[in-house]
Amino acid sequence: MDYTNVPRRAVRKYQKDGTRALLSEGTALFLEDLLFNQIVYKRYLRPRTRVIGREALFDCDQLYTFETFDGKIPIKEVSPAAPNSMKMVAPGDRFVCEVPDVTLLGPVGLGVTNENKILAETVASPAFDTRQSQPRRVGDALAKSMATNGVRSTIAAVRPKNNVTPQKIIERGAVIASPWNNYYHWTVECLIRIRLLERYAAATGEAPPILVPETMTPWMVESLELMDYAGPVIKWDGSIIGVETLIMPTYPDPIPSECFWLRDRMRSNIGSPDIANGSDRIYISREDATVRDVRNKDRLQMTLDRYGFDTYILSELSVEEQVGLFATADVIVGPHGAGLTNCIYAEDVTIVELLGEQKRGAFFRLSQILEHEYISVNCDQVGLDLRVNCKQLNEVLDQVVS
Repeated sequence: MDYTNVPRRAVRKYQKDGTRALLSEGTALFLEDLLFNQIVYKRYLRPRTRVIGREALFDCDQLYTFETFDGKIPIKEVSPAAPNSMKMVAPGDRFVCEVPDVTLLGPVGLGVTNENKILAETVASPAFDTRQSQPRRVGDALAKSMATNGVRSTIAAVRPKNNVTPQKIIERGAVIASPWNNYYHWTVECLIRIRLLERYAAATGEAPPILVPETMTPWMVESLELMDYAGPVIKWDGSIIGVETLIMPTYPDPIPSECFWLRDRMRSNIGSPDIANGSDRIYISREDATVRDVRNKDRLQMTLDRYGFDTYILSELSVEEQVGLFATADVIVGPHGAGLTNCIYAEDVTIVELLGEQKRGAFFRLSQILEHEYISVNCDQVGLDLRVNCKQLNEVLDQVVS
């Protein structure tokens, strides 16, 4: 993590959301990331823990393979500014396996076998290993467990010859959670898991219970309701629990069929929200965010007005309205941010992403997978925010809307 902008982000977090939100975020940063992850996990636990990768799961007694996939997708970390250097990974086949006698460490849902071996697939896909994402996510999950359940109990669960007593035991279940409960990770890495769980239910005749965070945000609750999952939904307080049989789907990468399934599922389950008012050109504002707001808003607005764009602050819309908005979009412009995750609900659309110093490729990757046209516009970084190059944006929009 880059700590350079932490003081400025803290001030802005306080100004926008108040003291409680600032203290919560500060605790997560310094306690979980600095102390538990960087020190306890990386210096002590990581060399002493045993991790099971995906290959070992093929030996499970109950393994259901539902889709063969031999293609490749871009890694999320590819720079949209240098698409020719794009690195590709092979996500592999999509399957669900049954793992007996698993301890789940909340609140993320890191799985540990009865031999104290960590199930990496519960928190990350091996296709991310081009940047060692699995060890990093294991560390994040363990750090969050230490903050929630205590250091001793967490270490006892993963160290050989140590034991921890779960607070409760359930018979069967699958986990729908992420190390980061933001809109992107919830949508792309959590909701998509329901696809394989439903195929598992069709094959076995039983939809397994899913464990979800007890403190879900309203948009998490709404999106899960829109998915209309047939099985039980169990709210989990993040404690350490035992599962007699863990139903574990492959961790989403995601692949094209998963994205198209989520798009079609959500679009078919919404009503007819008339949020777009006939507009198919939308601009996603981040004026409600603590980072990557636009400094030269007035000049940007003149450019957007010239091409007939309507501006939306997505935090003011329901999930249903966001799905409906993006489903009818033709051109979407916005700074890099979780709101662009909704491009997964669009079809035959052009994404114009405004980027600062950090060239994150999450939405470039989604655009490649979904076959959207994607264009990036490099902006000047001004502290935490962006100054849009309106001349370049004007040139881009001239080509896109002509």
